[in-house]
Amino acid sequence: MPADLAVIGLGHLGLPLAQAAVTAGIDTVGYDPDPRPYAELRAGRSPVEGALTASEVRRMLSGGFRPTTDAAELGRVRTAVICSPTPLGPDRAVDLTALGDAARALASRLRPHTTVLLESAVPPGTTETFLRPLLEEGSGLVAGRDFHLACSPAGSTPATAPVPWPTRPRSSAASPPPAPSRPPPSTDGSPTRSYGPADRARRR
Repeated sequence: MPADLAVIGLGHLGLPLAQAAVTAGIDTVGYDPDPRPYAELRAGRSPVEGALTASEVRRMLSGGFRPTTDAAELGRVRTAVICSPTPLGPDRAVDLTALGDAARALASRLRPHTTVLLESAVPPGTTETFLRPLLEEGSGLVAGRDFHLACSPAGSTPATAPVPWPTRPRSSAASPPPAPSRPPPSTDGSPTRSYGPADRARRR
């Protein structure tokens, strides 16, 4: 069944986002390759301790929220927000394994004109140097021409508390024609910044 929004990763970032979307009346599917969050949500329980109450989960489900482990659902959405976990590894570097898996799952099903938003807590430049190549290679599409690509900083590292979702700024990594130098508008009215070719040239 088509949906307006896919939230990829049903952890401490993805669950509140999915809840906000469902509350706003947005048809939302939540994808996680791990069957445990799916089972917990279908049973009316939060898979992340302290993230949501059981009554909040039940309201989400009654509002049409659809948790799934089926990546095919990602090919039926207009907007996909990646909220994959990015823990610190033994060397204190951010582990992008789950983000890479999410990008590959989405890329093979990515349709033209889809908006992809990176919500995970990642180092600066991850959208452009890590996520974008995976999406383009796996889909055969080009960010900025065939689909939107932007980052929404989570406002945290894995060691700090995230900034509440509605207050986070949005920045664009690539936005398609007819105005490639202008990022897609944010949904919360916050300013956006473009990271198109002209901006990169000015920073050299």
